Amino acid sequence: MRQSYTYELPPGLSNLTPGQRVLVPFGKRRMVGYYLGPATDPPPQGIEIKPVLRALDAESLFSAEHFEFCTWLADYYFANPADCLAASLPAAVKSATDARYLWADVPAERIPDFLQKRVKPGKNLSKMLIADIRRRDSRMLANLIRDGIVTQFWPSPGEESGGKLVGFRAVNEADWAAYFEKRSFQPKPYFGTRTRADLKAEGWTEHFIRSANKAGLLAPVMREGIEAV
Repeated sequence: MRQSYTYELPPGLSNLTPGQRVLVPFGKRRMVGYYLGPATDPPPQGIEIKPVLRALDAESLFSAEHFEFCTWLADYYFANPADCLAASLPAAVKSATDARYLWADVPAERIPDFLQKRVKPGKNLSKMLIADIRRRDSRMLANLIRDGIVTQFWPSPGEESGGKLVGFRAVNEADWAAYFEKRSFQPKPYFGTRTRADLKAEGWTEHFIRSANKAGLLAPVMREGIEAV
């Protein structure tokens, strides 16, 4: 059934982009939904509009073209937009858990001044630091990911106790050409999740997988699940 729901955006979430996943109250549960954009019609009188609890991603998982295609598909088949969006994502990245953020190993001149002393390559960004970054600029974390300074991935609920690595996503595609330009191996960015075996079949070596991950071009993907609304 085609149906979407209206939620209030708190001040700190005013810069959401279409396709970003959000955590919302839904009856007595909390569920993961997709931000579709500003509501076009006012809600009926007497209906309480609940606020979005938080964004689960620093930026949309979809390009503008990908998002537009999914919403067109929903219109054409009179389907739920969330179902079309969720179906187009690799199963491994569909999770209601919080994303994790790791520092990449990049030159100091690429890092904003206020973060210089807080960068620890290969280490997680603390929740306190993430909150500080978002307070300064709601788009800063997304920009750090785009620029390859921070790597984002979604751990499974059991990862801390030994969750399974599924594969890797290509991220920060704009940086691939410059990074691989002077290397003997020059792969192209790809869509979706590929296992280590898939990458090696395409010419990746363990060294290139590790170095691309460290450079913020490959993001590890853990086994996960999602419930969409």
